[in-house]
Amino acid sequence: MHALAFSIKDNSLVGLALFYFDEIHSPVFGKLTRLRLVGDGSGDSDNLDLIFQPGFEKACSQALVHWLTKHRNWDVCSLNTFPENSQAAAALIREAKRVNWMCVSENSPNSAIPLPDSWPLYVESLAPCFRPLVTRYPRRLGQRHQVRFRRCENADDLSGMLEILFSLHKKRWNLVNQLGSFGSRERRAFYFEMAQSFLRKGWLEFWLMELNGVPAATQYCFRYLDTVSILQEGFDPNFATDKAGYALRAAMLRHFIETGAKRYDFLGGLAPHKQNWGAKPGSYLNLCFARPGSKGSMYLSCTNSMAKSKEWLRNSLPAPAWNVLHRIKLSMTGPQANSPSV
Repeated sequence: MHALAFSIKDNSLVGLALFYFDEIHSPVFGKLTRLRLVGDGSGDSDNLDLIFQPGFEKACSQALVHWLTKHRNWDVCSLNTFPENSQAAAALIREAKRVNWMCVSENSPNSAIPLPDSWPLYVESLAPCFRPLVTRYPRRLGQRHQVRFRRCENADDLSGMLEILFSLHKKRWNLVNQLGSFGSRERRAFYFEMAQSFLRKGWLEFWLMELNGVPAATQYCFRYLDTVSILQEGFDPNFATDKAGYALRAAMLRHFIETGAKRYDFLGGLAPHKQNWGAKPGSYLNLCFARPGSKGSMYLSCTNSMAKSKEWLRNSLPAPAWNVLHRIKLSMTGPQANSPSV
């Protein structure tokens, strides 16, 4: 990992950037070294950014480009999932273009629920066909089972609740023949350390719902200012017909609204089940750049041209012809499993 600190003349810290290296293996260009933001590529880390103090974005971007110019042990810099309104990203793009670096940007989807001032207003905002899942079904669940909601407020509860999250998350993804996110011991340890830190700061929103004393659904979120971001969740398929995951999310959203939260952030993706909950579409900015005349620059130029050609084909070919090409691709690469909804 490379941690770059940016300071001014009095040694005050005005910026911080955390990077790591990995490799791209291209059949045309061979092995390329890629510089990425720490967290990118993990599969569950979005909304990343360069930490620049407001007002110092231009100076920090100039210093970063100068550092990258001096250190030539990289081919491509790939910085993904910037907030769309990131001032640091905007300043970096301007500086990269000023020094004539190859620069490619694209957008990827995200989604979040804008939370109103009251629970009745939120329920009213949902589609009529979906409202019963957040009102009638949770009431029915209380008639059929002894329902208990637990919110982690004590460090002594973390270990046990995390083991439940890991187990339920695995059960959830086994439904689509995937292992889920917690197959590695290192990632489980990281989530424990992160939860400890969030709990100390008062940010942790880690909830568990039990039915008749049995863990049925869980969500691991954190709250910063008026935004709650969901990181992981899981549910027991044995309670799928009871809509346990819906009941837990509804209880959490009601609590968040009543305690002043204004945004429930699903982070990356815009799946239909997120839109059912009232999520609105947004986008992240993904930025790639390379030094002019370098192998990395040729690689970016080639991949960008290929992406534009694919988009042209998608927009120009009749739908049946595009579907044939898509089926051929799937037959060669295999289908991608969809995330199960809760």
